[in-house]
Amino acid sequence: MAIFGFLGAIVLGLVALSSSNTLLMTVMERVREIGALRALGTSGGQIVRMIVWEAAWLGLLGGIAGCVAGSGAAAVIHALRIELPPPPGAVDPMALRLRILPWDFVWVTGAMALVLSAAALIPATRALRLRIAEALAHV
Repeated sequence: MAIFGFLGAIVLGLVALSSSNTLLMTVMERVREIGALRALGTSGGQIVRMIVWEAAWLGLLGGIAGCVAGSGAAAVIHALRIELPPPPGAVDPMALRLRILPWDFVWVTGAMALVLSAAALIPATRALRLRIAEALAHV
C-alpha cells in the first residue's frame, strides 16, 4: 500500500506544479489588465486578493470536476468488469475494483484550492511591482 501512497504523492506533485505553471502564465498574460486596474485606482492589495480568490475558485472547481471525472471513470471500469491477470502462484484472474473514498475527494479538492491560492501570490506580487506605465505598455 505504501507504493500507492508514493505514486499518489508524485501525481499530486506533478498536478500541483503544472497547475501552478498554468496559473502563472495566465496572470502574466494579463499584466495590461492589472495595469489598467491600477490606473483606475484599484489598490495592490485588492488586485492580489482578486487574483488569489480567482485561483482558489479555479482550484475548487477543478478539484470538483476531477473528482466527478474520477468517479465516472471508476464507474465505467466497474461496469466493464475488467479482470487482472492472476498474481504469481495463482490461477484465477482478479477482478479490478477501485475504492472511492469521499475523504480523498475532500482533501484533494482542498489541496488544489490551497496550492493554486499559494501559487497565485508569486505572479500577483510580480505583476504589482511593475509601474503602471510599464504594465499598460506590456505586450
